Amino acid sequence: MVPASRTQICSITPVLPHARVQHAGGTYVWQLHTALESELGADVHYLVPDLPSNVLASEDPTHARSFNLVARAGSTRHSLALKVYNFVRRVDPDVPYLPALLDLWCNRRWRAAIREADVLDFQWSSWARLIGLRRLGRGATTVVTLHDVTSQRGLRERNNAISRAQRLKWHLAYRTALASEQSLLRRADHVIVFSEKDRALLDPRAIHSHIRVIPPPLADSGAAGAAVSSSATVLFLGYFARAENRDGLIWFIESCWPSIRSAVPEARLRVAGAGMSDELRSRLEADRSIDLLGFVDDLNEVYEDVCVAVIPLLSGAGVKFKTVEPVVRGIPVVATAVGAEGVGEPDWYAGVSDDPKQFSAAVADALLEPGAAFERAARSREHARTVFGRESFLGHLRSVYLHEQSNHEEPAHGI
Repeated sequence: MVPASRTQICSITPVLPHARVQHAGGTYVWQLHTALESELGADVHYLVPDLPSNVLASEDPTHARSFNLVARAGSTRHSLALKVYNFVRRVDPDVPYLPALLDLWCNRRWRAAIREADVLDFQWSSWARLIGLRRLGRGATTVVTLHDVTSQRGLRERNNAISRAQRLKWHLAYRTALASEQSLLRRADHVIVFSEKDRALLDPRAIHSHIRVIPPPLADSGAAGAAVSSSATVLFLGYFARAENRDGLIWFIESCWPSIRSAVPEARLRVAGAGMSDELRSRLEADRSIDLLGFVDDLNEVYEDVCVAVIPLLSGAGVKFKTVEPVVRGIPVVATAVGAEGVGEPDWYAGVSDDPKQFSAAVADALLEPGAAFERAARSREHARTVFGRESFLGHLRSVYLHEQSNHEEPAHGI
């Protein structure tokens, strides 16, 4: 159903939506864009920073058509703001990109885009801190999407820090993120998170009714479940410019992969995703049992003939799309507690453990007994498809962005 009048949405985000985006958060922004414009009939204009990734995205034929690149380099104002940003970021990793904030406040063209919007959309917690820009609008609805709860990440990093300086740094980051999240709860009309776990972190006393759990639409309603694979192929898919993915991969190949190869000598590890450093790439290429795919256009190729997907994350926050994706495809998954966090119940997985021996054993069992592992994965897939389906996603968007009444119930799966 297309609304009688098209809702005007201005999205302030670090990522220009396009189909070839290389990380999970960008995948969500692309799915949101196609849903709002193609299926719900809204007009979305994007204000995104003039960064190399967005310049490259603007050359992709699939990118969102209505956008402006803000905070272009070259001016004295931009240089000064960038210096301040880089300094503050040392103690506050979630500080908003100050050159963009300055440009959005001062540029008449960007101010007009904000002023004319019916909905102001802010993606990611750092960019949500720009919510004060709503003062430039005419009573627009403000929607904030927190891709993860950054106070949780700060707390985890603080607790895992080795040095006193690192503990102090992450304690300050934790306290700053916590204060920012509470401020956003007071100021935003709608706050979107991806799991009940994140809602509970933001609102432990359950006093805020405007926090909406909207699971990402990763389940393809027409796709068949994965067939049982006997190829002994293990998959790790991630964006390796993110420390939690890089560190998780290193932990897996050092602490788990030798044991798995000992139990299943023919096992192969398929590593897919962009952002890997040359040093790590060289290290992995030296192991003939590891296949490096880099960035792949079609995820169907990545998951083809995979026996088990591993999510060996030891840090991070939020729902891991890399966890949801194989679950909704019906592929067995072995994860750490962080990797499984916020996605389903323990019985959705072939194994959940932070202990290297138990993690390795769960992967080896799935490789040695693929029939039983895929049977469990098929049951998990049916549950996951009810949570991460497209229709559920569209129902939520109608009520949040278009102010239409939705009959959709909140999921009760503890995702």
